[in-house]
Amino acid sequence: MASKKAAYAIVTDSTSDISLEDAKEMNITIVPAWVIINGEEYKDQIDITKEEFFELAKKVDGKVPRLSTSTPSAGEFYEYFEELAKENEEILAIHLTSKLSGLYQTSVLGASMVKDRNIKHVDSLSVSWGLGFLVKIAVHMRSEGKSIDETIELLEKMKKKVQVLAIFHDLSYAKAGGRLSTLKYYFGRFLQLLPIIEVKDGTITTGGATRSMKRGVEKMIEKIIKNSTKEEKVWIAVGHSGVEELKDWLKEKFLNEMNVEFMKEFFLGSVLGAHIGPGAIGVFMVPNWKTFENQE
Repeated sequence: MASKKAAYAIVTDSTSDISLEDAKEMNITIVPAWVIINGEEYKDQIDITKEEFFELAKKVDGKVPRLSTSTPSAGEFYEYFEELAKENEEILAIHLTSKLSGLYQTSVLGASMVKDRNIKHVDSLSVSWGLGFLVKIAVHMRSEGKSIDETIELLEKMKKKVQVLAIFHDLSYAKAGGRLSTLKYYFGRFLQLLPIIEVKDGTITTGGATRSMKRGVEKMIEKIIKNSTKEEKVWIAVGHSGVEELKDWLKEKFLNEMNVEFMKEFFLGSVLGAHIGPGAIGVFMVPNWKTFENQE
């Protein structure tokens, strides 16, 4: 039976690293998170661009600036949902993993204040364009007339298929941001090892270590290729914060070694940047959603 035509609003947050330009093209709403630099607060992508953030985030006299992030308040989410509810009876919100932030729960609270509207949430269990890919899938499904429930059902499958890998050369940002213990920080400095970070089931894990960024990127490529076949169509995003040469080489390897249907290149966002700093690179991959659309 053909799906009933259903239009609904799609909401995400700025941790998705979807640009405002892409958001406009996709017809989605982005709720900005907050970035705090040396006590000054900025709305992500509104008050400060990614490039401006990384410029302000540079070390001064060898020290990391005071960097932190904050979720939008329930009141802020309510304002966005209330505005969208004027023209949409249904709203789908897809957000940053709830295992790393309270943003998801705050969005749910904000939505509960809106009366007489069907607002549903999906916990992406991912970050950056791992989340962004789920939003992109939702946009495609909406354009095909799928209902909000059909979209959620598929997103729950697809979020288990998303792969996220990253490496960064300056551990002092992760240490300052509370994402790396002092013991691991000094252990890494002493042995000159760089951890490869993975996001699995919504949490950050270590997927090995390497002595150089180049070797780390090679290991990330090996992990991604190992988990797919040459015939399988995939979507890949490559994000970085100032490693142009590695970024271009990484893209070329994926295009040569995999059946890439969609490739996204982007500059890593301010929220993630507050914890990983300049000189980082990440890979985000998901299989084509059509493969899983009719699977039980």
